[in-house]
Amino acid sequence: MSALSPSARWALQLDVQQFLYLEARLLDERCFDEWIGLFTPDGEYWVPMAWEQPNPHEHISLLYESVEVLAVRMRRLKELAALSQRPFSRTCHQVGNVIVESADAD
Repeated sequence: MSALSPSARWALQLDVQQFLYLEARLLDERCFDEWIGLFTPDGEYWVPMAWEQPNPHEHISLLYESVEVLAVRMRRLKELAALSQRPFSRTCHQVGNVIVESADAD
C-alpha cells in the first residue's frame, strides 16, 4: 500500500470497515435487494472451503456464485410460501480484524 499516503490508507481502512458493517446489517435486517445492490454486475460471492484456498477453481468451495444466482437465492428467501423459511432464516455476523492488504492510488 505504499502508493497511498498514511491518511489515505487510514481513510480506506475505515471505508472498508464501514462497508462490511453495512453488508452485515443489510443481511441481518433481511434487506436482500439492497444487499444485492452492493455487488457490481460481474461480482462474485465466494466462500472458500479449504484454509488458504487461493481461488475457487482448483478446490471445492462452500459457495461460489454470480450476482444472478445470488439474486435468485435472495428472492427465494423473501418468498412467504417457502416452507424452509418458516421461521425465517436468521443471521449473525462478527466483523473483526479487518485488514486492507494492498491498494493503489487509483
